[in-house]
Amino acid sequence: MRFYSFINGLYMNSLQYGLQTGHAISEMSLHQPHAYTEWAKNHKTIIILDALNHAGLQRAHGALAILCGAYNAMVKPEEGIPYVKFHEDEQSLGGIMTCVGVILPEHIYAREEPKRVPAIDFIPTYSPRERLAAWEEGIEKNHAMSWNKERLEDLLYCLVKTHNLAPR
Repeated sequence: MRFYSFINGLYMNSLQYGLQTGHAISEMSLHQPHAYTEWAKNHKTIIILDALNHAGLQRAHGALAILCGAYNAMVKPEEGIPYVKFHEDEQSLGGIMTCVGVILPEHIYAREEPKRVPAIDFIPTYSPRERLAAWEEGIEKNHAMSWNKERLEDLLYCLVKTHNLAPR
């Protein structure tokens, strides 16, 4: 298991990346104690990803809400994928969202990049960034999509592979 955090990299420094990730981990411990405890006891790996700005954080949270929500409806509660968001308080930063976090199981993040994903028939491209963009475009156009675990796992993989904290 890994804890992935999406941060507002455009307006924060590297120290704040870790602090905001820490806030999201605290939220996870309060709202998703089963998944948090398993991760904290046995894994402890944290990957910080750059969502760029507030709109990127909203996009990451929206994607996680849809993908994890659909995935969690298909599996036992203890097999679900937990995600959280963290907002600073009103006095500090006007309540702005500064971090989104998700705990992903190894079978999602460690998968080999497929050369072709036949389960994703509406996506003609193959890179994670292109698959994620096509999925988001389908959501915006309100295309009906049939969900299955393989498709959801692939899109979660694409989400964490397309947000990468570039060296500054």
